[in-house]
Amino acid sequence: MDNSAMGVMARRLLVFSSFTLDLDRACLMKDGVRLALRPKSMEVLQYLLERAPRLVTKDELLGAIWHDVVVGEESLTRCISDIRAVLGDRNHEIIKTVPRRGYLIDIAVDAPRATGDIAMEVPNLVHANENTGRRSGAAQRAVRPIAAIAGVLFVCIAALGIFRSLQPGVDQQEPSIAVLPFDNISREADQAHLSSGLPEDITRRLSAFSGLRVIARQSSSRFDATAQDARVISDQLKARYLISGSYRREGSSVVITVNLVDGSNAENLWSQRYDRDFSDLFSVYDEVARSIVLRLASRITQAEIERTNLKPPGSLSSYELLLQGHHKLTQVYGRERGATLFEARELFGKALASDPQSARAMHGLAVTYLMSYLEPTSHPVLRAEYQAPSIAAKALEMSRLAVSLDGELAEARTTLARILFWRNERAESLAQYERAFALNPNLVDPRYAMVLVHEGRIDEALAHLDKAMKVDPLYTPFTSFVMGKAHAVAGRNKEALLWLRRSTTEMPRYRPGLVWLAVSAAGDGLSEEASRASEQVRALDPTFSAARFVADLALRDPGHRESVARRLAETGLPP
Repeated sequence: MDNSAMGVMARRLLVFSSFTLDLDRACLMKDGVRLALRPKSMEVLQYLLERAPRLVTKDELLGAIWHDVVVGEESLTRCISDIRAVLGDRNHEIIKTVPRRGYLIDIAVDAPRATGDIAMEVPNLVHANENTGRRSGAAQRAVRPIAAIAGVLFVCIAALGIFRSLQPGVDQQEPSIAVLPFDNISREADQAHLSSGLPEDITRRLSAFSGLRVIARQSSSRFDATAQDARVISDQLKARYLISGSYRREGSSVVITVNLVDGSNAENLWSQRYDRDFSDLFSVYDEVARSIVLRLASRITQAEIERTNLKPPGSLSSYELLLQGHHKLTQVYGRERGATLFEARELFGKALASDPQSARAMHGLAVTYLMSYLEPTSHPVLRAEYQAPSIAAKALEMSRLAVSLDGELAEARTTLARILFWRNERAESLAQYERAFALNPNLVDPRYAMVLVHEGRIDEALAHLDKAMKVDPLYTPFTSFVMGKAHAVAGRNKEALLWLRRSTTEMPRYRPGLVWLAVSAAGDGLSEEASRASEQVRALDPTFSAARFVADLALRDPGHRESVARRLAETGLPP
C-alpha cells in the first residue's frame, strides 16, 4: 500500500466527552464526523476549553474574541447558543452559565496534545484459520462484540438507502468494497481469532445486503494490505473501496484501528484508532461500532458524490444520477425546499429513463411525489401538487411499482407504508413496515414511530425512536420532530418543546414541525412562542385549517384527538 497515503501527521487536539476539537485544522468532530460551527463560535469554544474548568467572564470573552471590533453581549450569546446546539447540550451540562458573570466548561477536557492520523503499522496479516474447531466460552464471548461491530456496519450502510441491487443489464458502476484481513499485532497468540473474526463477520453481513457489491471473503482474504499496493488489490478484486484494520491486545488494553482506502488512487479516506480498557471492552463496543460504521458509510457516500460531481451532467450513469437524487433529498428541508425537491425528481426521472427496471429510481420518484403532496411549496410546478388526489395516486402507483421491481428492497416498502398511512389504510401500512423489518431486521425508520403515535401506541413509538437514535447518533432533524410530535400528542408539552424547538431550528420551513411547536407552546402557556410559530405556519400555508389538520391526523385515541384540538384552538391558527 502507498505509504504516503498512510503517513502520520501530528495534530493538536482537545478532547472532551465524545467530541474532539482539532486546533490545527480548526474543526470540531464527534466520533470522527466533522460538525458545522461558525468561525467565531469555534473561537469561543476553543477559548473556553483551553481554560476549563475556570470561569471565563463575558468581558474576557468579548475582549479576546472580538478584540478588534465593538460588539454587544448578544454576539457572545449567539455563539454560546450555536455551540450548545451542535454539542446537543440542551440542559447546559457541558457549558454552564454563571448568571451575570460568564461561562465555564463543566466536564473534563484533555489537555492539548500532539497526535497523528492513524496509520496501518502492521507487519503481517494473520488469515482466518478454517480449522480452529470449537472455541472456549471466553473466546465465544469475545467474538460477540465483533459480531456487533459488523452488524452495526451493515445497519448503517443499509440505512443510507443509496445503493441498488447488482442485476444483469444494470449499470455496473455501483460502489464495490472488499474487507481485507485485519492484522493481529497482539503479543498474545490466542487473540488471532478476534482479529480474523471481525472482517469475516463484516463480509458476511454486508453480503446479505443486496445494495452493495461486497467481494467474497475467499478472494479478499488472500491479500495483505500492508505488503501490497492498494491499487493492485483494488484492480485484482475489482473493488473501488478497501477496508483494512488491526487489532492489538496488550494486558488489560486493546487497540482497534480501521482504515478506509480508495483503491483507485490509494488515497486514505479515513482512519481511526480506538484505545479501550479490555475489561470494559464489551460495554463500549456499541459506541466504537457506531463510530466506525457512520464514518465508513458517510465517507463512502461523500466520496461517491464527489466523484460524480467531477463528471459532466450528460455523462452520468443511472446509478450516479440516483446517488445525486438521494443526496438532494437529504437537503430538502432547507430554505429552497421546492427547488431542491424538483431537482431530486428530475435526477430520479433521468435515472429511470436510463434504467427502466431500477426499483430505486422508481422509489425515489415516489418519495418526491409523496413529499409534494404532503407539504406546500412555492415552486411553480410543485405548488399545484399539494393535497392533490392525483399526486397521491401517482405516489402510490410508483411505490407499488418499486416494490414489484424489487420485492427485497426494504426502503421501497417503508415508502409504500408511509403512503398507505396517509391514505388511512393503517393495517396495510403496518403490514408493509413489518415486511420491511423482516427483510432487514436492523432497519429503523422514524416514520414507523409516527404511525405508532397515530395509533395511540406512544410508548412503542418512543422505544423505536430511542433505537433509531442509538443506531444513528447523528440522527436527522426529522427524527427530532417525530420525537417531539410523540410527546405533543401524549400531552407532554415541556418534553415536546425540547425536541420541536430543535427540529424547527434545523427545518425552519417544515410546516408540521411549526404546527406542533405552536400546539405544545400553547399547551404550556407560552402564548408568545405559540403565536410566532402560528404566524410562520400561515406564511407557509395560507389555507391552513385547524379542523382539517385534526381530521387529517385521524388519531385513534379520542383523548388524544380532543387534547390536540383544544390546544390547537389556543394557538390562534384559523379554525
